[in-house]
Parts: sequence; structure tokens; C-alpha cells
Amino acid sequence: MTADDSVFAVSAYAPITNLENADMAYEWQFNGIDDYHKMHVSMLDYNIKRERIKASLTDEQKSWSNELRSNFPSYINGLKLTGHNGQSLTLDYNGNGTFKDEVIYHLNNFANTAFKNGTDLSDFDFLAQRKSANPFYVADFDGYLKYLGRGKGVAAFDATDLTSGENNLFGNKTLNNQHFTAFGKKYGQGSMADAHTIKMMNAMNYIAQSPTEHWRIRHAAKDNDTSLAVPVILATALQNQGKNVDFALAWGVGHGGDYDLNELFDWADKLVKENGVVKSK
Repeated sequence: MTADDSVFAVSAYAPITNLENADMAYEWQFNGIDDYHKMHVSMLDYNIKRERIKASLTDEQKSWSNELRSNFPSYINGLKLTGHNGQSLTLDYNGNGTFKDEVIYHLNNFANTAFKNGTDLSDFDFLAQRKSANPFYVADFDGYLKYLGRGKGVAAFDATDLTSGENNLFGNKTLNNQHFTAFGKKYGQGSMADAHTIKMMNAMNYIAQSPTEHWRIRHAAKDNDTSLAVPVILATALQNQGKNVDFALAWGVGHGGDYDLNELFDWADKLVKENGVVKSK
């Protein structure tokens, strides 16, 4: 007798995934924002020290940002995603379109949820109000991006100098760090990880065949470690495959997780009871 090892449900906070396309998504969102505070990690007497260091994109990095941004629409259009209102999600060459509208739709939902939970939104200049059950909406997306701020240089994930944590992720028994995108290999140094490993690290490649039906995805409105496009793509692709997806964003929270554990446990309890995994008392 063998036990079933299928995953029943997934809880993902701030998912850093879809790495082959994450650099393009990041520049689609942050292109034109050149100043940022990068995270510097050092070790002193076995204690990890993290500090933010002010930095600016070089002219070369600005050029790379433009290139990555211009490549993102073709990726989005090739996914053939369908949004919440049944529309096909696409982008034009300039990065505008129904996919961008979908991202803003989720931001609007998140803002109104925060408002109903008692959060004061009056200081957020990029938000506007109207007479509605959900009064707040993002009137200035560029203003939201300035509030969010760039958190990484170019490229954000597949660093040309092989210094990112993701470069290290794709290391092997002989090489500590490797590239995992054609862009990184083109402008960088070092070798490329093998295609099979790159494929296996991307959940997007397995959604259609995954038996996992229940997904809870949380992202933060102040998270600039990856583009908001990444969790929106993941959640939408799962929904398009008929999965049960609970997707929401925490307002005013940065990159991290475990900030709503009571809600997470309630979600898990409800799922197992509804699906007969355990009997209700």
C-alpha cells in the first residue's frame, strides 16, 4: 500500500516564482524609476546584518530596463489569460492594456478591503474616491509605483554579475551561481543553468497538470521584491484552470508573510471540513 503524496492545498505568501520572466515583469512595473535602496547583506561574527543602501541605475542598466520592459507584452499575450470579467488579458507595445487593468482591479479590491477593515487611506495621493460600495480606486498608477519604489537594480533576478540569490539558487555541485535567462547570459558572465532545472523551478509550467485544487496567495501592496504582475499571473492562470483561488493583497505591508495567520488557519480548517478530510465536531 502506498500513500498519496498529492498536495491538497497551497498557501503562498509573496511568491517569488516565474523566474524566467520576473526580470521583464519587474521592468514593466518599475521602468523609469531609476533611484532605489538596495539590500546589502553582510556577516559579522556570525551575525547577519541587513541594510538598505541608496543606489541609482547606470545608463547601461537603464538601457537594459527598456529592453526587458519591451519584451514583457509578448510574454503576457502568449499566456492567453482571461481576467475576472471574461476579457482576454493583453498588453500593447507600450505596456498598456487589459492586463494592466487587471492588476489595477486587484489593487482597487485590496484598497477597499483595507478601508473596510479600518485602514485610513487619506494619505495615499494615488487613490481617489467615488460614491460606491467600494469607494476607493487607483487614479494614478504611476503615483502608486513611486510610493512603492524600486527595490532592485537591473536585472532584478538574473543579475548580470551573478550576485543575486536566484543566481545562487541555480548553482550546481561545481558552480555556485548560474544564469537562468537568455537576457542574463547575453549581458552577463558565467554559464547557463540546464533547461530542465529552470523548468522545474517555475510553477507556471505545471499548473495544467497539477492535482492541487486549493490555492491561497497573498502579496503585499508595499512589496517591491517582485512585480505585482507575478502573483496576478499565477492567480489568474490557476483560476483559468478551474482551481479554487483565494488571492488578496495586504495593504501597507512589505515583502514577507505570516501576517494574517488567523485567517490562514480559518481557511485551512474550512477547506478540510468542506472536503471531508476531517469531520466537523
